[in-house]
Amino acid sequence: MAFFEKLGAIFKIVFDNGGTKYNNLWLDTAYDWQTLITAVVAGVPAAIAAYLLWRQVADQRKENQRSREQQQIAARIKMPHALAQLSEYWKHCFRAIIAEDLTKKTTTLPNDALEVIMAAAPTVETDTFEIMRTLVTESQVFESRLRSAQSRPIGNMTQTLVVDVASLDILTDSLYDFARFETNRLAMTQPDHQMLSHQIYKVLDFDDKQCAVEIKRLLVESALKRHFRAIPPVDSK
Repeated sequence: MAFFEKLGAIFKIVFDNGGTKYNNLWLDTAYDWQTLITAVVAGVPAAIAAYLLWRQVADQRKENQRSREQQQIAARIKMPHALAQLSEYWKHCFRAIIAEDLTKKTTTLPNDALEVIMAAAPTVETDTFEIMRTLVTESQVFESRLRSAQSRPIGNMTQTLVVDVASLDILTDSLYDFARFETNRLAMTQPDHQMLSHQIYKVLDFDDKQCAVEIKRLLVESALKRHFRAIPPVDSK
């Protein structure tokens, strides 16, 4: 009791305002500080409620993140096959374009492959999304130009289509590492002269008569010059 008596004496010295209501230190102290005590008592449930709400929001964010990761994994599993379909289609188109004979184009754009890419796009970070968005939109532009060229003499459209299909092939190739889970982030880069030249000559079939080879080479170099405004072509050898 001695301890509490001393503690009560200290409280009396500190909080004594010269008058008492109940002639009891603890009751008088509670009376004098009732506003503060009420605020504290009322604030405790509010603080607990705020903490519980914060935990609920944090848990929901974690659940959303897990769901997003699962959706991305499910979408990426389907991508390698879709990219392979697109790669084969670009090569098929390129051979018809470089021959300047679009009747050799006997297949259509694999829209189911593009749908796989579009399904994966909302779950990825910004740069990878930009590559996917560009691939889908530029594919549609290319198909429109191709249909236009099929309905009339191909003429100067050949040069435009050569660069278009090479750019699409580069975009498609750039997504393989992401689709195979070898990286989680890609960088969007604008194809330069060297990249386009390499991509074209990689597909170009040189197992032909020499005169045809030279014609193809001249057509490719003309297309690159037109696209890059007379930048010297890269030697393919």
